[in-house]
Amino acid sequence: MISAIVYTSETGFTRQYAAMLSEETGLPAYSLDRVPEPRGGREIIYMGWLAARGIAGYPAAAARYKVRCVCQVGLDAPTAHSLERTRKWHNIDPEIPLFALQGGLDINKLHGAYRLMMQAWRKKTIAQLEKEKPLDEQQRFLYNAARFGASCVKRDNLQDIIAWYHTVE
Repeated sequence: MISAIVYTSETGFTRQYAAMLSEETGLPAYSLDRVPEPRGGREIIYMGWLAARGIAGYPAAAARYKVRCVCQVGLDAPTAHSLERTRKWHNIDPEIPLFALQGGLDINKLHGAYRLMMQAWRKKTIAQLEKEKPLDEQQRFLYNAARFGASCVKRDNLQDIIAWYHTVE
């Protein structure tokens, strides 16, 4: 039986999704580094932000808990390719549902190498998208995120995860 939502969040978007999912499911949500009684084998839903090489915190969560579902939160709109790549990088069993949620960007909350990488991404993205007209909805979101920061976090994005959860309760 799933007993908690465990997450890793760098800029707060994953934390927001975890809090919303907690409200919808009644499961408590804990940051990976603050889970009370981290009993081995506890069944969880894991949510993590999409870092350069996969889902931040996932290896530690998978080593400690029985992960029943994984949710990656990234800046780009989710694609089947990004899910396949994440599953391969982390060797996530095909039986474990893997969901992707679009988060956002707040450059001021990033630290270290991630901040440097995203500053370079911002410059490149702004220059590239200013050459393309008209922009589709996703391109407009990325342009605005690169220029000003932006969030795509909304409760509706959780509907597939909530539906899955109700099939396993």
